[in-house]
Amino acid sequence: MVVSTVLDAATASSARARAFTAAYRTRHGNAAAPLYAAEAYDAVHLPARCAEGLGRPRIGRGDLLPTVRTTT
Repeated sequence: MVVSTVLDAATASSARARAFTAAYRTRHGNAAAPLYAAEAYDAVHLPARCAEGLGRPRIGRGDLLPTVRTTT
């Protein structure tokens, strides 16, 4: 069984959720952000930013692991 929390960005009241919802609507033709949109963004953004920080043209899983483990 896998359990996960989810943020409904469209109804959340935090400033970060409102900013995410506004950016999503701008990017996707005023469509509402679906459930898990914010979580999906974070799931892709974290390793992408870690890879970017390594500054190398080719990166493997082994290269990312130490960086992801120390990222807050």
